[in-house]
Amino acid sequence: MSKKHFQTINRIWERKKIGLRLHAEANPGEGVFLVRLEDSGEKSFDFVRRAIRYSLEYSLKRKERKILLKESRETLSEDSGFQALSSFQIYFTPALEEEEEEEDSVSEIYSDTEIPKRGESAPSGNAEELFYKAIEELEQLLFHLDWSAEKIEVYRLWQSGTHKPQDKIEIKGECFSCNALVNISSYGRGAEKVRLRLPKEDFALGFMSSYAGDGAGGIGEMIFLTNRLIEQLFGEKWDKERLGYAPVIVYEYAREDYAIGLPLADKLDGIFLSSLLAEAKKDEAKSYDYMVFNRYTDSRLHLDFTKADYGDKGRVKERKVMLPRYYKRLLGYLDFPLKMIREEEFLSLREKLHPKEREAFDACYQAIPGELFYRIRDSYEGEQFEVSNFVEDLLHPGKKDSSIIRRIIHAILQKDTEEKEAYPKLFGGHSIEEEFDPYLQKGSKEEESFFGLKMKKSLIPRITEKTPDMEERLKKIRLPLEEVLEFALRQGIAFPERKAEEETHEILKNKIYAGFAEGRLDVFDRVDLLKTLRCPDAEKEDRRSLKTAAGLQFDSLLNFAIGKADYLLKAEWSSETDDRNNVARLNSNMMNLLGVSENDKIVIHFGKKQAVLRVLDKDTLSDYQIGIPAPTRKSLGMNSINDIVTVHRDMMHIFLRHSEEQTIAFLGTFLAVFQVISNLWLGTLLCIILVPAILYLVLNEERIKVK
Repeated sequence: MSKKHFQTINRIWERKKIGLRLHAEANPGEGVFLVRLEDSGEKSFDFVRRAIRYSLEYSLKRKERKILLKESRETLSEDSGFQALSSFQIYFTPALEEEEEEEDSVSEIYSDTEIPKRGESAPSGNAEELFYKAIEELEQLLFHLDWSAEKIEVYRLWQSGTHKPQDKIEIKGECFSCNALVNISSYGRGAEKVRLRLPKEDFALGFMSSYAGDGAGGIGEMIFLTNRLIEQLFGEKWDKERLGYAPVIVYEYAREDYAIGLPLADKLDGIFLSSLLAEAKKDEAKSYDYMVFNRYTDSRLHLDFTKADYGDKGRVKERKVMLPRYYKRLLGYLDFPLKMIREEEFLSLREKLHPKEREAFDACYQAIPGELFYRIRDSYEGEQFEVSNFVEDLLHPGKKDSSIIRRIIHAILQKDTEEKEAYPKLFGGHSIEEEFDPYLQKGSKEEESFFGLKMKKSLIPRITEKTPDMEERLKKIRLPLEEVLEFALRQGIAFPERKAEEETHEILKNKIYAGFAEGRLDVFDRVDLLKTLRCPDAEKEDRRSLKTAAGLQFDSLLNFAIGKADYLLKAEWSSETDDRNNVARLNSNMMNLLGVSENDKIVIHFGKKQAVLRVLDKDTLSDYQIGIPAPTRKSLGMNSINDIVTVHRDMMHIFLRHSEEQTIAFLGTFLAVFQVISNLWLGTLLCIILVPAILYLVLNEERIKVK
């Protein structure tokens, strides 16, 4: 069996003109097993030797048994196509291990480790069976390698110390750059696209001190994955005895980013590639799936390549991705400035800015606690908070020289000497400080609690409601409270934070984004095109999950009788309650467009995966947003928010919801037909003809909601 498998992978490598060839030999009598790799001697194939070693060690580890893996390399001269031979000798017998350990050879690499078992330990007589099982797993690991990748490397698996963001990996090495967008795969399961980070120093030191000599050859050999990625990649939760040191392939494609084009009015129903770009991708698309990606907002949208050709017949002279305005809105290209930026890209953009731009950038954005995004500060929320501070200072000024109201009045009276001189006369000769300090110190606990809340209505009625004589006192010196507040806002005295925020927002728009024109930043002008190699195993699973012919015909009948409308929406966080109950959220406008009411079911598609959820109303969402609970995002393969999903109503749910009316109509039809027609076959035929018509009429109310 193993020979047959190796023949298959060798034929594939030969057809693709990859200078590699694998062989396996077993000598159970002597307890020696051999894997041989012939290669063209290119340095780029070094990772293949590491992959073989990592995979064999991982597959053959057994409890309380030492496996000696001896690697040697020699130069070949017989076959010009293969310049080097790497041999991996595996010994199961402890006596042979001791004998080989005494040998001294510079060209040999030893890996002598005692590693916890993976599954049940096997008796010594099953060494040959274990070897061939390891060969099969090695083939799975190498079979789906994408040789078109720009960089490929292999690492040993361990659990990360932190699990947010969920789509990050941690590697310490020089092969990939920090924040690189890479793919990971292992043993034939589908690839995952992830962001690369460096492991924290304290975590790396702690790992090496705890596990050095237990299979870890060094921190440079390790890859640290989050729990989410481990489960997606291996189909099970982290268990160091089963998954520790498993080989993980990491590969990176050359970045493909293209200029954004604006399509014509008759091409607004999708994302298109200019004919020049579509033609260039035609052959590649037979093996890859594509996504349009905004790396700054972390938004992904699956692209149907079969419908992606813009059909411009060469009128568009460049390779462009044609994005209608609605798709730009979904992907974040119409947010000016960006409302939300992925943490890694925020830090990257920040480094490209000039010092003053960087200060404005920091002032305008804040990190979302516990998440992987920075979001722009909401000026309205900020104003509410500052109004609260203003009123708090108004009632409880604290230090004598810190009262905002005192500074306002001083500033206004400085403008008019006559008013300034009139003020003490109106208040019996008291100064401003003498008059206002006693009054301002009268705030009770009730007032303090009241004014500590965020204001949602006008400030002035709130102040006059609680302190009616304040306005009267100000009127005596011809200073209405409205004028005081207007002056304070205009001069930035009352709300200095707000004024600073407005200024930095202006800087952000006029200075930071001026960097785009200089070519330093490309946030709004270009879009990434991501590709993922189709996994044959995943395709088999997809085929198994497809509905039968009868099921597809029933879907066609439901679409005819009920109908649906597909909408693209951007995924947002949901509340903790929605996560617990697995409920989606839409605003009322979008629910009307989808033809659903509260507690109806909707179908959410992301790529080839789908989920069915109940939906509730949430009017704080915009018309292009949907709140998706965390369990559903996980099942759909969404490691983040801001991804674009396709949503439509669940027609089967609508069908069952109207089952009572349908039952009554069908029974009435059957009774009427057989009362009039005595011939059984003729009556049955007539019922078969009438049932679809009745179904169509009964469900007309639902159908007109979307058609």
